Amino acid sequence: MLGSSPPFISPTTYLWQLMRFSMLQLMKNLRSHSSQGKEITDADILRGAKNKVKKADKTSQMESFKDKSLSNGTFFLELLGAVEPRVVNWSLVTKGETN
Repeated sequence: MLGSSPPFISPTTYLWQLMRFSMLQLMKNLRSHSSQGKEITDADILRGAKNKVKKADKTSQMESFKDKSLSNGTFFLELLGAVEPRVVNWSLVTKGETN
């Protein structure tokens, strides 16, 4: 449609897609070094992210890369914190709710 603006993409969505792309590229590069040499799937990345967050004793969950619960960024922050605890300053993180 002429003159229409592009669809809005939330920063969280953009970050997830960027992370997904980066992880797929990394996994493809690592695949050549694996003994099985199998293709890494979205399910593999999802399983790894969920396991990392769970092992860090965090409570947020996701079921897919399209999960609506990802819109608040909590899972992403918990995943970052699980990978490198110094990355997230939890004293600055709020629920983002207003009265």
